[in-house]
Amino acid sequence: MTTVTMKPQGITEEIEFTPDRTLSLETGRLAKQADGSVVVRLGDTMVLSTATISDSVNESNFFPLTVDYREKFAAGGKVPGGFIKREGRPTDKETLTARLIDRAIRPLFPDGFYHDVHVVNFVISAGLDYDADTIAGVGSSAALMLSGAPFEGPFAEVRVGRVDGEYVVNPTMEQTEESDMDLLVAGKEDALVMVEGEAHEVSEEAMISALDEAHKSIRRLCRGQHQLVQQSGEPEAFEWEADLVPDALVDKMKQQYGQKVADAIRGEYSKEKFYAGIDAIKEEAADDLLGDQNETPDGYTRDEIHDAVEEVQNDEMRSMIVRDGRRIDGRSQENVRDLWMEVGYLPRVHGSAIFTRGETQVLGSVTLGTSEDVQPVDEVFADTDKSFYLH
Repeated sequence: MTTVTMKPQGITEEIEFTPDRTLSLETGRLAKQADGSVVVRLGDTMVLSTATISDSVNESNFFPLTVDYREKFAAGGKVPGGFIKREGRPTDKETLTARLIDRAIRPLFPDGFYHDVHVVNFVISAGLDYDADTIAGVGSSAALMLSGAPFEGPFAEVRVGRVDGEYVVNPTMEQTEESDMDLLVAGKEDALVMVEGEAHEVSEEAMISALDEAHKSIRRLCRGQHQLVQQSGEPEAFEWEADLVPDALVDKMKQQYGQKVADAIRGEYSKEKFYAGIDAIKEEAADDLLGDQNETPDGYTRDEIHDAVEEVQNDEMRSMIVRDGRRIDGRSQENVRDLWMEVGYLPRVHGSAIFTRGETQVLGSVTLGTSEDVQPVDEVFADTDKSFYLH
């Protein structure tokens, strides 16, 4: 008996984000077990982006978002160099790309959402013209849009270069080498979210123009994601409850301990004294409300009481800065922390310096090598030896 299985038909959205340059989004064929999955393609470069959300709440006080970005050598028809031929740990470029995508996604989730969210980007085809880092950002956003997550997107990421005075959105790798700027911009239809990059001393007007060009393409890419969701059908909304400090408890802490918090913040500042004073107020509030019990009659726990006092602290600090123009250590909004520097601190290195700002210090050293000390680069999209490395 022969069984014939029909090849699944995916849903594809073609987006012309800049003249003569089109990006495609496809869903419904790969990674169907994920809550949302998209294959994004630009030229011959393709990335599989998936988004998965846990049903349970992570017991943490921060949004548990994890973003992965991996470039497999097989995607470019390469074999890893060196003795070990298996894929290794993430390269610096992969780690930094994941962080840039994370930086764009994180502020677009609501406060109090503590379900684990895992976004994975696999480069499945590495073309010769386009890098995969920016299109992975677009794929991540589209996958989240299809997952039903409480995600206030979409967003898109683009790279902007300038070749012979002309701005180029998502330039080829050859054009990027010729460009006098290399900006990676993430944004929504109505605002930019994140900017990262470098340039060869361009003017402020040129930088603003580059951001404007980026935002035009970002708007088109965001509209294309909306159209992809419409074609595939609106996903079922993920059910969740915000885990926030109750307003009633914050108001109660403000009434009973607001003056003590204000006195601790506005008094003579030292880091140790300040944090010890705030911790003492938190413990006093918890002891007064709890007594020998684990919960108050209203169901508030020690941790929630501590968090409520911290909310009062944040409000008081914000008010002092905005209304009085004064920071916690007494500085005005125009003053920076005390600075001092010293060079030649270490006797046995080629160069060294100490830089201090307030209580933050950096001790840096420089080592000069020869051409034999370069670091061979073995990556999917790059193979140029690295002559400078920062630890």
